[in-house]
Amino acid sequence: MSWPCGTIQNFWRLAVVWFLSQREINFNKISIEADHYLLFSVGEMLSRKNSRWGEEFGNYLNKGNHDFATLFRSRQDEERKFGGEDQPVVGITWYAAQAYCLWLSLFETDKPPYRLPTEIEWEWAAGGKRGTTAEKVRNYPWSDGKGEPGSTLANYGKSIGATTPVGNYPDGATPEGLYDMAGNAWEWMENIHEKYAPARASRGGSCYSEADALRCSSRVVNIPGSSYVDLVGFRVIRSSPFSS
Repeated sequence: MSWPCGTIQNFWRLAVVWFLSQREINFNKISIEADHYLLFSVGEMLSRKNSRWGEEFGNYLNKGNHDFATLFRSRQDEERKFGGEDQPVVGITWYAAQAYCLWLSLFETDKPPYRLPTEIEWEWAAGGKRGTTAEKVRNYPWSDGKGEPGSTLANYGKSIGATTPVGNYPDGATPEGLYDMAGNAWEWMENIHEKYAPARASRGGSCYSEADALRCSSRVVNIPGSSYVDLVGFRVIRSSPFSS
C-alpha cells in the first residue's frame, strides 16, 4: 500500500499535524517508547536538507518535551487583547505556521497545497508587480495617491496597542483588494533569509511598528523556532492551478 500523501516523509508530516489538531489528547496514555519514536522519526524525516521545513526542525520537536499542543500553539493564546473575534493569530513559530498550512491542505488533497508566501511573492502582492521584472513596486500597499501611512490606512505605531480584526482598514487595502498588508501583524515568509540561514524573514510591520516598517520593501529576520516574536503571524496562500 502507499501512504496517503505518497511518501513516508509526508506521512510523518501528517503525524505532526494530527498531533497538532488533537488539542485535548492525553499524552500520558502514550507509551514513552512510542512517543520517542514519533519524535525521532518526525525530526529525521523533516530535518533533511531537501525538506522545506529545514534542518533545525528536529531540534525544535525535541525542545517540545513531548507536548505537541504547547509546541505549536500561540504564546498569546491567553492574552485577551490579542484574542478578539477575527484578530490575526500572533506569537507563533514559523513551524506552527507551516503545520497549519499542511493541516489545511489535507482537506483538499486534489488541489495545490496551502503555503506561506515567498518574499518575492509577498512584495509583488503588496506593492503591485510593475513590468516584467518587477523592478519597482509601490512604496506602501495602498495606491500612491494616498501618500504616507496614516490612522485610516493601517494599525501601527502603538496607536491602539493591540492587533485589530482583519479588514479593519479598508482604505489601506491594495488596489487589487488585499487587506492588512501593512501593519497589524508581521507575516512569516516561506523562504530562508539569504544572509542569516536558517532564519526566515517577516514582512508587513505590526501594530507596534513605526511607519518605515510598513513599506513594501521592509523586512525583519526571525528564528523559525522562536515564538518570542509576539506580533508575528502569517498569511496563507495557494498557487493557481493554472500557473506554471
